[in-house]
Amino acid sequence: MYPILLKIPLGSWTLPIPGYGTMLALGFSVALYLVVRRARIEGLNPDHFLNVATYIILAALIGSRLFHVIIEKPSYYFANPFEIPKVWKGGYTYYGGFIPAALVLWWYLKKHNIPILKSMDIFAPYLALGTAFGRMGCFLAGCCHGKICDYTFFPISYVVTRPDSFSRPLGVPLYATQFWQASANFLVFLCLIWLRKHKKFDGQLLAGYLILYPIARIIIEIFRGDEIRGFLISNLLSTSQFLGLLTMLIGGVLWWRASKNSLSS
Repeated sequence: MYPILLKIPLGSWTLPIPGYGTMLALGFSVALYLVVRRARIEGLNPDHFLNVATYIILAALIGSRLFHVIIEKPSYYFANPFEIPKVWKGGYTYYGGFIPAALVLWWYLKKHNIPILKSMDIFAPYLALGTAFGRMGCFLAGCCHGKICDYTFFPISYVVTRPDSFSRPLGVPLYATQFWQASANFLVFLCLIWLRKHKKFDGQLLAGYLILYPIARIIIEIFRGDEIRGFLISNLLSTSQFLGLLTMLIGGVLWWRASKNSLSS
């Protein structure tokens, strides 16, 4: 665990470089580069994809933070409102960022008359890849950790002794849920790249992502040990599991309708 990768001395002050933020930035940069390259291959103007990236990342960061504050820990932040802007302490949720980012992307594509489903198919594989980097950032920070387990070998579990890690409790084996999620996202990325070679209609890769990602997330959530993420049904159905089920339904409907429209045209 490396919550802080390094500290850069700046006179009497030091600049900490967080592991989570570094991996998040790396994932976004790699994903954006690949999206722009793919847009050029698909015959779309890559400048549009560069331009919308700024809106997407702002929507994702703000949305994921607000979702964490409002849904996951409302009582804590109501009692400690000055903690809300302290984003360097962590506190983001995937679906809270994904939903507003997707809406912003849809708005931008529609505004500029860019093929929506074709464009979102370009984003889908690299969203999975970028998220894999982000989950490795979670592993470095220790957030999104698993429950206590009886196994003592990686990648099933890991033991944290650093007090600056977000993983708790210290000194005991915890399920390596962050590493599992990173691996699952990379597997989704590979599946979507394969699907792209056999693509039959626009929207197929987007629908594939909306179906595949939640499957892994719902299963891995069972082994999560961080209880601040929010539950609709106490210790039975987390907020992310519910949103995952809803996302799978949307993905299934999109696959059916897009394939049907493709056949009719």
